[in-house]
Amino acid sequence: MMRWWWFGPSVTRPELERELTAMADAGLGGVEVAYVYPLATATTEFGSPTFLADLRFAAELASHAVFADPSHDAARTLLSDVFTRLGYGSECGTWRNNYLTGAQELGGQVVTAMVSSAGMASALTITQLFDSLAIRIDGMRAWDTTASIRWHFTDTGETYRMALSNGVLTHHPTTRTPPADLVVTLTKAQLLGMLAGGSPDGVRFDGDPKTFAMIVGFTDDPDPSFAIVTP
Repeated sequence: MMRWWWFGPSVTRPELERELTAMADAGLGGVEVAYVYPLATATTEFGSPTFLADLRFAAELASHAVFADPSHDAARTLLSDVFTRLGYGSECGTWRNNYLTGAQELGGQVVTAMVSSAGMASALTITQLFDSLAIRIDGMRAWDTTASIRWHFTDTGETYRMALSNGVLTHHPTTRTPPADLVVTLTKAQLLGMLAGGSPDGVRFDGDPKTFAMIVGFTDDPDPSFAIVTP
């Protein structure tokens, strides 16, 4: 571990790249960026967008080292330090949280986020609800399976066609009624209940009632503790 002095904001990106490469080649166990006032007239003010951009540039270079060898302590320490400085230098709360969470992860601590979609799901459109199902399909497991569902919503008067083919779940509103493995007649509230794993009371099924359960069976459960800055 060493202290890396930035003599004023007059550093250039070629210098940053050269120094980071030299330190990595030397096997140094990370650096602490220490900013000091320049000995000459500064070209960039401390905390300015250009100054923070230089820090982000350093973070990008360090992230390459982390991805090349996630177990390399020196690379993780360097990237964590840069993320911490970027976090405390960010006015935007979202970016600050992202940077500091990344620094925390590099330190070996991944905090499981408690996520509940109950309050948001009712505000989504039917298309967005179907999207939330489609993006979770495991394409490899579903590759050889084909299925189709026609959804008719009695409260909105809308009809949608859903199809599973080649590992992809597609859907679109339609006014046509081509044959489908299953026709479901319901309300949007009942769809919310079905997507949440509830009982389909009051829902009408015409065709193979196992079709929807089969499609849901090809979905992956989200991982709330996934890594955001490491492979």
